[in-house]
Amino acid sequence: MAHQPNPFVNPNSRDVQLPGGCKDLNDALEKEAQLLPVREWPCSKNGGIADLRSHVRDFYETAADSVLTVSVLDKPLLFFLHHTEQACALGVAVRSRDRFLKKAIAEVFNQDSVLDLDESTDELKFLSLPLPVWPDDAAQKVIDLMIRGFGVTEDVRLWFLLRRRKKRKGSTTPPG
Repeated sequence: MAHQPNPFVNPNSRDVQLPGGCKDLNDALEKEAQLLPVREWPCSKNGGIADLRSHVRDFYETAADSVLTVSVLDKPLLFFLHHTEQACALGVAVRSRDRFLKKAIAEVFNQDSVLDLDESTDELKFLSLPLPVWPDDAAQKVIDLMIRGFGVTEDVRLWFLLRRRKKRKGSTTPPG
């Protein structure tokens, strides 16, 4: 039986030439790696309320598959800034009996419907609140909610995590 060449390999188009200045494959791969974007994912930092604006700006400049998690280090409190089909939004969990927080959300985000959450049970509801188009306005809304709705003080310690969402199987969202 004679040798059968692989039908997926075209020997006429194969090239063993390395890019200029490369002596072996490792040099070629290192050269290629230098051309890749510098931004690393995920990006995690500690800071305070004063740093929130720059992190929100960074989030607004990222691809639609990114999420900014803001955690208050001294309290069990998490916020998620995420992209929706229409705009950016703030994800927050609310207990249906927490009138103080619901009132703050209604005032800061003009979301009176949150006041209608059933208070007969103490359920935890996850809300996605629309954020303004401008990053500084969005950051101010998040700051206002943190202070008015959760009693966070100006000297609070925060943890920021900017990351890309994991793709779901069957997702057709193009990479950013």
